[in-house]
Amino acid sequence: MSQPPATLSLGRVAGEQASRIALIDAGQPLSYGELWAGAQAAQGWLAAQGLLDAPLLACVAEA
Repeated sequence: MSQPPATLSLGRVAGEQASRIALIDAGQPLSYGELWAGAQAAQGWLAAQGLLDAPLLACVAEA
């Protein structure tokens, strides 16, 4: 039986990204996929809070 997905919180998303950054700083290998997953989680949290609008998404897409 699968468990429901964990609720995203800013603290959780930020903590996970901080862990990824610490691995990079320590010279540990980290895949692009892991970084992308963290970015997607952050985007999901922002969207759920109503903080991610179309103009901001367009700017991010161009980057």
